[in-house]
Amino acid sequence: MTPKLTFTIIAAWTTLQGIALFVLAPTVTIQAFDMSLMTPEGIEVGTIMHQALGSMCAGMGIIFFFCRNLDGRAARNILLGTGIGLLVILASISNHMFLVDGVHPPPPAFVMQVVLVVLAFVTSIAPLGNSDDPQLSD
Repeated sequence: MTPKLTFTIIAAWTTLQGIALFVLAPTVTIQAFDMSLMTPEGIEVGTIMHQALGSMCAGMGIIFFFCRNLDGRAARNILLGTGIGLLVILASISNHMFLVDGVHPPPPAFVMQVVLVVLAFVTSIAPLGNSDDPQLSD
């Protein structure tokens, strides 16, 4: 898979996820936490936090979109960093899914995060082909 396609997939998912988190923040908050935490104040704080998270996701998606034009080692380095960053996020999601009571990340988000981590790492180590241009060669 080419770095451009990988960046496009990651950008699209991250941007859409960010928009959804922002727009659906109250609903996501109520679904993500135990009902014992859903006081009016809890919903307000959760909504604000999900809107902030949504804004950050959408912003990262826009950055990934502009990375689509990178070539060679620069693209591979950014994809490696992306894979590491997404792995950190995956670790946090896993912690909340499997170890922390009261927080319920949606399984589809977990699966998609795994897919994006694998995609970023695989593309970052894939051979770029032979070329006389040192930026495009391994």
